[in-house]
Amino acid sequence: LLVDEIKNRNDWRDSSGYIALVSEWNTSFGRALPRSFERAFCSKAANKHGKESKNSCDKIIQYSYLRGIDGYIPGIDNRAADKQNTSIAGKTDKQQNKPAEVRFHRPTGTGRYDYLRRLAREIQQQDALLRSEGKGKIAAIGVLGSDVYDKLLILRALRPQFPNLVFFT
Repeated sequence: LLVDEIKNRNDWRDSSGYIALVSEWNTSFGRALPRSFERAFCSKAANKHGKESKNSCDKIIQYSYLRGIDGYIPGIDNRAADKQNTSIAGKTDKQQNKPAEVRFHRPTGTGRYDYLRRLAREIQQQDALLRSEGKGKIAAIGVLGSDVYDKLLILRALRPQFPNLVFFT
């Protein structure tokens, strides 16, 4: 159903659009879900064209992240993360007076917020490369994973960088 919805939002028949899939690397679910999506995407292209379309299967670019971007991992005792994040939030030095965006990206505590900047930069560089080589552009970004808070953080970081793309999760 997700593949059908994405195809309804973009014309993929002769499209030069790519899909950037961002998924968890450190869970079996996170590693399997992009493969399942890719199979469904290629299968839909094959059904539409009568045979498997290699070009459609090449339209997916995969990126990964480690679960627990916010420093909290579901099902794990997060008291150490709570203590470290609380002590960082309670500081009254110059860092506290900086804008929220700067604090959000600072790599402190158990969180991996700084990774979001690198992820956005990687996708932007890939998009620029595709465009410069005349191969197309990234047209959609999918965020796949088991932790809704991680997915929200990723969407929050990527959406301003790619305001005209289709996002899905």
